[in-house]
Amino acid sequence: MPEFIELSYTIEENMMVYPDTPSPEFKTIASIEQDGYREMIMKLTTHTGTHIDAEAHIYTTGKTIDQYNLDQFYGTAIVIDCSRSPVIYIEPLKKILLETSLPDFLLLYTGWAKFWGKNEYFTDFPVLNTSTAKFLSKLPIKGIGIDSVSFDNINNPQLTNHKILLKKGLILIENLKDLEQLIDIRFIFSCFPLKLSKGDSSPIRACAIIDT
Repeated sequence: MPEFIELSYTIEENMMVYPDTPSPEFKTIASIEQDGYREMIMKLTTHTGTHIDAEAHIYTTGKTIDQYNLDQFYGTAIVIDCSRSPVIYIEPLKKILLETSLPDFLLLYTGWAKFWGKNEYFTDFPVLNTSTAKFLSKLPIKGIGIDSVSFDNINNPQLTNHKILLKKGLILIENLKDLEQLIDIRFIFSCFPLKLSKGDSSPIRACAIIDT
């Protein structure tokens, strides 16, 4: 039987969200006691918790979440340890990628998930430098993930790295967790989103699947 490893945060009220973004809200509209079944209304942004950024997040004519083929959200993956530097440079990535066959997804472990739930999570988190983003954008892969809030510094309203990577058709997965368990392991990665009409992004249930 394969082993499934959870890589997503639970979506709940009062959870950590990007600064100045509304927190999720849940309201019960039917209960088992009164109606014989339970149902809720949920209100949340498309970038809540662990999520995918689509081209439409940045580009007015970009592909929306519902326009991607399903195979864009599933494939082989490796985790690259980028936790030793506040900036993710190109050289360590090149070295590792030369030593292994290219997977469908590159997941970048920065160690920043340790600050989840704390104010530090939004301060000085590691990001790609521009050269690294350009290098990754040229690779024949499906997407890139990271265990921090963004691929760009929170003080970079131009979202330079997002533009470079999304323009090339890659999907970006943000707010992953527990990537340290997967360093040096090749595995199957699943990150299916909700099929949102005209969606710029979507929360996901990301997981690693390992043959045992």
